[in-house]
Amino acid sequence: MRVSPAILSFLYFFAANLFVLFAILHVQVEGWDFIAFMFIAIAAVDYMLTWHHVKRMRSKTSSH
Repeated sequence: MRVSPAILSFLYFFAANLFVLFAILHVQVEGWDFIAFMFIAIAAVDYMLTWHHVKRMRSKTSSH
């Protein structure tokens, strides 16, 4: 069973927002350290994956 790009893009966007929230909370408590940068890096990858699935979804709808 294949998962639709719309569902995947929503899940990646939700996960990215959670990692940004974790980074903000971590910076407020601990300051900027490796963990905060790791949260931001993971969020950036999730945003890139979201964009990839949105583009994929658009190309499917425009080709039909």
